[in-house]
Amino acid sequence: MLLLFVDYNAVAAWSGLAAAVAALLGVGVIVFTMMAENRRARFLLSADLIFRLSERFHGADIRRARRAAVQSVKENGPGDFDDVLDFFELVGMLTRRRALDEEMVWATFYYWINNYWHISQNHISTVRRDNGDNTVWEDFSDLHGRVVTIDTRKRGLPASVFEVSPEELEKFFQEELSLSVE
Repeated sequence: MLLLFVDYNAVAAWSGLAAAVAALLGVGVIVFTMMAENRRARFLLSADLIFRLSERFHGADIRRARRAAVQSVKENGPGDFDDVLDFFELVGMLTRRRALDEEMVWATFYYWINNYWHISQNHISTVRRDNGDNTVWEDFSDLHGRVVTIDTRKRGLPASVFEVSPEELEKFFQEELSLSVE
């Protein structure tokens, strides 16, 4: 007859080790799930915020400001850009702080960011100089760089291609000047 000796201390130790490993795996799954849910929630909040900002940008107040900004440039005035630049400053700050997804911003606002960036450079420089503050609209400046980088990557073109031609600028002016402000 074969006698089997069982070391119950070893069995208890191995059982404890297996339980500890199972608990660690469970904690890992929970942490991974929470991180995935956090990313999903941030994405959904970013999408909601983009929709709200787009509605604001296409609303009567900002359309009026956009039209006035372009009108002042066409008339060789000093530029009445503050409301439009403040809007893009907010978008830039929210993007820098990661409340907005960069690609969503690019897809929604690239056309206007790039064009307003080009036509407002003199105004931005003047305001910065007059106020002795180089941080004025710096998030807009950063935002422009971010969306150009995305556009460069997506379209596979060099950044120099993103300069706005006089013809493209004229088309942009006509579009902005034709905005309904009601």
